[in-house]
Amino acid sequence: MFEFPNDALSVLRDHDLLPDGHRCVFAGGSLIRGWGNATSDIDVFVVLDEPAGVASTISAPVGLDAGAVHVRSVYVDGRRWDVEYWLESQIAQLLEKVSPSEFASGKDIGLWLTPHEVDFLDKFSSSQLLHGGDWFEQWRGRLEASAYRSVVAVRALDYYDNYAEDVVGQLATGDTESAVLSAKAAFGYAIDGVLALYGEFGSGTKWRARRFLAAQPKEMSFDDYWAFETMRTFDPAFPERWPEEVLLFCRDLCSKVDVG
Repeated sequence: MFEFPNDALSVLRDHDLLPDGHRCVFAGGSLIRGWGNATSDIDVFVVLDEPAGVASTISAPVGLDAGAVHVRSVYVDGRRWDVEYWLESQIAQLLEKVSPSEFASGKDIGLWLTPHEVDFLDKFSSSQLLHGGDWFEQWRGRLEASAYRSVVAVRALDYYDNYAEDVVGQLATGDTESAVLSAKAAFGYAIDGVLALYGEFGSGTKWRARRFLAAQPKEMSFDDYWAFETMRTFDPAFPERWPEEVLLFCRDLCSKVDVG
């Protein structure tokens, strides 16, 4: 597993990345999970009470009262560090979004989450503390007590439903090529929905196999998953059969899960 240097906070200070009065500093992402490589970025999160005067590289939009998270990127010894600055009030509002009461309300909460919010929940759930242990333990406890797994699962399964409907319509009109592409997307969202219930979720397909192996979902085997992920049974002579197989598999899979 990747180990931060002992002077990680000094590195942040030396690059003017660590404002005074921060509540907590932690790291997340592929390197922390042991999945990274020599070109992987370091993702660092700094929690603040008030906006800091740090010159940001980008501002990532979030659906919160403070509608952006500022990000600063620098290179340290040839590796990029992406440092995100989150207000405690933003984290509190995000966790309220995924609270058990909000989930029980039946609202389409998951569709209100921005990709950056989902990414934060993913990385915070498997993060490594760098500074501020009391804050870290308290707020990680709030995350675990929330309904974030169910919310993200419902979000993914809603997207699965949309793409599954597209597959049916495209096959009906003979648009086989589009049906194949929609089936690939539907399959990915169905898998992501199941993995979210096991606390394994993230954006994109890059780490899906790793997340599957970490979760070990009881609803399917890795071999079955990998066969569809790699389109092992796709036959160019009968391309319409593969989308049909995907839908049958995904419908059976979704019938086995309980989002709570």
